This record gives sequence, structure tokens and C-alpha cells, in this order.
Amino acid sequence: MCRANKPDKSVRQVCERTSSLSEKLMERCLNSTITSVNAIEILRELQSLTSEIIFVQKEHSYVSKLMKSLESRKKDLDNFLSSDNYTVHWFEKYGFGITACVPIKEGQQLIRLPRRAVFCVENSSTCLREFITQDNLASSMENVALCLCLLGELYQGDRSTWRDYIRTLPSEYSTFLYMDVADVRLLKGSPIIEKIVSNYLFTCRQYSYFCRHFIENQTVIDIPNFVFCFDDYRWAVSTVMSRSNYIPHLNGKDKIMCLIPVWDMMNHKSGHVTTHYYPEVDELIFCTMEAYKPGDQIFMDYGNRSNDDFFMFSGFIPQVNLNNKLTITLGISSSDSLALTRKQLLQAFGLSVPLKCDLRGDIESMTEFFIFSRIFSMDKDELNKYLVDSESNSTIIKLQLSSFEFNKEIASECKALSFMINRLKLLIAAYGTLLLEDAPEWNQLTLTQQNCERLKHHEINILRSSIENIQYIMDNSYDVINNNLLAVSMNCDSGNLTWNSHSVLILQICFELHDESVKIVVNRLFLSVVTMQSRPLFDGAFQCLLPTNVVDASDLRQIPDNQEVFVHPSTSQSVTIDILEYVDANNHEDAARMHFDEISTSNEATDSSISSLRTVSLHNPDPYCSSVVLLSGKQNVSKFNQSNEDVVFIYMALYRYTEFQADVLVVVNDPHGEDGFIIAFLVLL
Repeated sequence: MCRANKPDKSVRQVCERTSSLSEKLMERCLNSTITSVNAIEILRELQSLTSEIIFVQKEHSYVSKLMKSLESRKKDLDNFLSSDNYTVHWFEKYGFGITACVPIKEGQQLIRLPRRAVFCVENSSTCLREFITQDNLASSMENVALCLCLLGELYQGDRSTWRDYIRTLPSEYSTFLYMDVADVRLLKGSPIIEKIVSNYLFTCRQYSYFCRHFIENQTVIDIPNFVFCFDDYRWAVSTVMSRSNYIPHLNGKDKIMCLIPVWDMMNHKSGHVTTHYYPEVDELIFCTMEAYKPGDQIFMDYGNRSNDDFFMFSGFIPQVNLNNKLTITLGISSSDSLALTRKQLLQAFGLSVPLKCDLRGDIESMTEFFIFSRIFSMDKDELNKYLVDSESNSTIIKLQLSSFEFNKEIASECKALSFMINRLKLLIAAYGTLLLEDAPEWNQLTLTQQNCERLKHHEINILRSSIENIQYIMDNSYDVINNNLLAVSMNCDSGNLTWNSHSVLILQICFELHDESVKIVVNRLFLSVVTMQSRPLFDGAFQCLLPTNVVDASDLRQIPDNQEVFVHPSTSQSVTIDILEYVDANNHEDAARMHFDEISTSNEATDSSISSLRTVSLHNPDPYCSSVVLLSGKQNVSKFNQSNEDVVFIYMALYRYTEFQADVLVVVNDPHGEDGFIIAFLVLL
């Protein structure tokens, strides 16, 4: 330990105030549990304290002495770098970097540094080394130990053997430690917010811990009027997190975290790692990953990092990053009566909740997302079946649940795929409006704010690509469905449907909330030998899959705003979709009867009868839909004052939305049971 001089009165006051504030900071850290809901508020409270600490200590910060103009730092860098092959240069989009002075070949050895030239704990002469070896926190965290060593060299000023290197370092960074609350708010929707606040809290906690130790034991640092400043500590942490690397320990087994002069001046470009340490010569050697001509900037690949790591710890977003990923969190509600069974089945495949899934935009990265979603969508019987099967055949069951194809063996497959798409859409919606780089307001943003927008763009692109992957599976499944429906048609007589085990769907209706308005999306599958196409309904509020030759009745006559009507081009068959006021009935099946009677009255039917009526559970239920009732019947209808009556077969699906006080009614009118549209409703029978 080193003996310290007694501080003067003003410094004692600063230390006393620092001690008080750092204790409050520690208390806030210890009492904070960060969630997506409270992260911003916790950051605001922490920064309120750290800002006050910085203000109190502003006359005593050592890193403030490093602040200099670009020209002054350029001079220090030029003095530090001595090479005929490269020099330092300021790049508008990158800051300082290394530029070639002569033609350089790909794979050429450009930098060779012996062990003694890298900055690490072993090479530091700071008097904090003794403290580091004795302190539990510093000795157990190599990044913290390296930060303290760097601070120790900074405190020694011109007496430090690393003085010239420290002078080349920036006086501040673009890491998360220099972001304010307004910057972090720009990241709305991104999971990085919790990560930023958690790391900021850890840094605050470390600072408070060391502050107490240095104030209580002033012999640790032999510097007159010394104040352990938060601004200095966040600078050291940012230096280490943005510029450190590893070299082998002398024992040949472990690795040592270190700072590497000159090498750490090169900026990142996606390519391949070309920095290696050669124990036989005990040197770090950097080789170029591409050829350069004089004036070109020389790049290196920083390695496998995601964009959020680049953003938080290095302060930039790469233009291209093949290693980028977005982590989404999937959980199971404690109110789910099947929560325990779902968790047991997940555990059978080595998964637990909350489940962290790393999405990269490719379907291969969605394996765990598929498994979770299929299990999450199963009913009790299917869960128990798969749980039993997994005990004897875990590998095969896992392959089924992680399949990237439509799995018709899973009863809840449609529901699972729709859950995935809806979950990803909700995540996208949480980001709100993004600012494009070609917008006039872009240049008004700070570099950090621009990087916030870039990060969100990349994350949303991953989500959109993931949706496209799932949609591709669902689109391919339509071919399977149509083939099954064609098989059904072979067993159908006029007005009388015979179902097989693969009979599926004609209609799925679900509500999606978007910008506080309700949008209805209708996916419809008609049995027809013609090809299908998606068609917008109600000015695009609906999307409907229909045969390409279907006729929109609104092209022939006026149709009410709350109704869509389609007719077969060569028969009298028609399909109507109505959004109606919610019918107040004793039960949902009675409501269907009331709608059927209303149709009978509207058609002026002389007779009507219901042949089947049942409430069904859909493959892909809408959480807002209270119930689905299927009804089939017939009505005797005389058209155009003819004496002969037509027998019209009615196939009706009633979707009840109690919360919205709305009934969505789909009716297929099939006079005489004509050949043409043969309908199968959206349910496995």
C-alpha cells in the first residue's frame, strides 16, 4: 500500500459528498430489479445520481486532462505510431483509423507486437496492483482488474511508462455509458434496453464499491487530493470494453485480457479474423484480410459479434454483419392451466422458460421458436400424447416439433404457426415509427441516435425475415389443403358432404389490434379446381383467398358497406361475409339459429330446416373470438315470382366477438346443390 497526503478542505468536502452520493447509488443498485417495463425509469434514477456525482467531481477528473482537439490527438498518434507502411488518419464515418502509405498485399504481416508491448495487469506498474490482488471483486473479474490498472497508469501521468499510449486514447466514447435517457428511449421496442440498463447498473455498483474502499482506506492511492471520479471509471470501463483482446498466458493454458497499442486503432469491417498470437515467438501478429493501395483505410474483423454488442461496447453499427442476431423472450403465463405440462415437455428437449431464442433471419435459427410455439399451442390431449411419446422417443419427437415444414401430424399446427407470426408482428409494432437515413431529419441526429435507428432497422429486418420464413411454410401448406379438399370432393353428393380425416377449413377470421384500431383479417380457402388468389375485402381490411375466376358482386350491383358478396361465374352459388351487430341470445347456437331465421326471412323462404348445428374448436383459434358455430340447413326459396321453388342449401359459420359486440357471419348459398364450390369448414372433423 502507498501512503497518501492529507487532502485539503475543499477536497475533503468533495470526497464527503461523493461518499454520500455513491452510497445512495449503491442502495439504488441493490434495490433494483430491471424489467422491460421499468428499465427506463431505473436508468433515469441512476443517471440522476451519476450526473450529480460527475458535477461534484468535475474539477478533479483525470480523464478531463486527456480532452484535446482532433489536431492535438492526431499529433500524439503520429508521434506514437512509427511505420513506413501505414499512418493514422481521420475518417468522417469512422473517426481515427489506419491508412495505407504503400501498396499492401492481402495476407501481408502488418503489425508484430511482443508480449511486453501489450498493456495487461502483468505489464502494469501501478500501485493498484497490490489492491487488485487482495480485493475479491477486482481479483475475480479480469475486465475490472484491467480497468483499475489503466486508471492507475492514468493517475501517474507523466510518471507512467504507458503515458504515450494513454495519450492516444479517446477522452470519451460512444458506448452505452455515455448515452442519456433520451438516447435510450429511441430504442423503444428493442430488447437491448434492458441489457443497457443492466450493464449501466453493474458499472454503477462497481464504482460505488471501489469508491467506498478508496475513501475508507486513503493509503491505497498515493496521490495528493485524490478523488475517485465516476467520469474516470466509466472512461476506463469503456476503453477496456471497446479495445481489449486476449493473448495466451505464459502457462500456455489460460488467456489474459489486454489492450494492444496500434492494433486497437483499426476499425471493423466484416470479413475474417486475421489476428493471431504465436507462442513460439511470443508475438501478436496481424495480417491484412484484403489488399490495399496507398490512401485506403486498413480494416480488421472484430470477430463474431451481434449488432447490439457492437453498439453497446464499441459504439457503432456495422453496415453488414452476418453474425447479427435478435434475442426474443418466450414465456408461459402462470394462469395457463397447462403451464406445468408445457414446461415438462419443453424440459424433455432441454428447454426452459423463459426461453431466450436467438433469431438471425434464417429459418435454421428458429428451431427452438418452432418447438416452443407448437408446445405452447397444444391442447391437453395433444400435450399428454407428446409428453408420453417423448419419454421413449425423444429424438424423433424433437425432430417433429422442430420441423421447418407444415406438420399435419400436429393438430395445433395452424395455431402454432399463426402464434409465431402474430408474436413477431407484435414485436415489430412495439418499435413504432422508424426514421430512414434519407429522411431530412436524419442529419439532425447525433451519431449515437443514428446508431439507435440503424440498430432498430436491423432488428426489424430479422423479424420480417422470420415472418417470411413462417409464411412460406403456411403458403406451401395451402397446396396440401387443396389436395385434401379435392379428395373430399370425390366423396361429395349434391348438398351432402362426406368428410375424411383430412377435411379442413374454409374460413378463419381473426382480429388484429393495430394502432388502437381493429382490423379484421379473413383467410379463406375454397374448394375449386381453379387456382387461388388473395383478394382484399372492405377496402383492404380483409384478405381473402378465392378462386381466380370468382365474380365480385359489387361489380354488378351495389353492396352494403358491411357486406362482401362473391358468386360463381357459371352457377348460382354465392358466398357472403357480413359484419353484424352482436345478437343477444341464450347461447351461441341459439344466436346461429337467429341468424339462420333472419336469412330465411330475407329470402322469403316458405320453409326452412336445420340439418346440423354445432359449436366447434378451430385449429387456429382467434383469442378474441368467443365461439364459432357451424350450421347447415336448407330453405325453399322462390325467386323472381316463379311458381317453382328452389331448394337452397345453406352452409353457415358464425364467429362471435363478445368483447367487440360483433358477429361475423359467413354464408354459402348452394341452390340445388350445384357442382361448383364445395365447401369444407376450418376444423378437423
